Amino acid sequence: MTKKLLKKAFIGLAVSTLTLGGCASIIGERVPAGYVGLLINQYGDKESRGIDNAEFVEGGRAIYNPVNQELVLFPTFVNKYSFTNSTIEQSPLPEAIGFSVAGTSVQEDVAISVLFNKENNGEFIKMYYATYRLAPEEFVRTHLRDEVRGCFNRAVVDANIQTPFEYQNQRIDILNRVEECIASSFNFLVVQNLEYLGKPQYPENIQTAIDEQFEAEQRAKSAEARARQAQAEAQAKIAEARGEAEAEKIRASVANDPNYLKYRQLEIEMARIEKWNGQEAAIVQTPNVQLGAGNNE
Repeated sequence: MTKKLLKKAFIGLAVSTLTLGGCASIIGERVPAGYVGLLINQYGDKESRGIDNAEFVEGGRAIYNPVNQELVLFPTFVNKYSFTNSTIEQSPLPEAIGFSVAGTSVQEDVAISVLFNKENNGEFIKMYYATYRLAPEEFVRTHLRDEVRGCFNRAVVDANIQTPFEYQNQRIDILNRVEECIASSFNFLVVQNLEYLGKPQYPENIQTAIDEQFEAEQRAKSAEARARQAQAEAQAKIAEARGEAEAEKIRASVANDPNYLKYRQLEIEMARIEKWNGQEAAIVQTPNVQLGAGNNE
């Protein structure tokens, strides 16, 4: 009798434990705004398991069993990632993008703004996760950074840049080429922007040569500007002298013109008329004085 009671109690405890364990394994996790999720069955039949058959979750709460299911979240808002040599940026390791320009090592600090493409009911995201099986942050720090470096190398070759000086003058064009290259490499990413975060970093001897050439170009431009200014001033003086000479010639020719003389006489008469007060000029009479006459008295 006692053995039977103990056996029933053991069976009841085991069932309770399994029941409680099963309940505890089912959880609900909210998919935050700006994120989508892939709910992946790790086990089950071929038609339900794996990434290809994953459930695309957008908003709300995902109910799943973490024992045999996996929920992976992906941001669908724009994230900005920096690749620099500064250890106070997003990564404690130097991550500047290094590439080659005609055999010269160049490094650029860049930032890229991207988001995961959730279109087509998450098919692009499924494609991404089936290929890389990495969380977005891990992907950015590895594969995306490697592709940015590769795109810089390809852009320099496609632009036929032969020297660091040429690269210096075509950096914006190279940046646009790299952005297009990245967008075409990863169809599950939407590239919003790619930007430089500073000046390119060259070996010291190359940087010195670039600085010297830049200073020489600035001096040449300054000298050219001064020459243009002097030429403009000289031309202005010539034009002024020519104009004055023409004016003198015109004045001389007009002064001898009879019509001009008549016109000037009319001006003088008009001025005198305007000043006249309307009265006749006063006549001054003087006594009749005979000068030199003697006194007969």
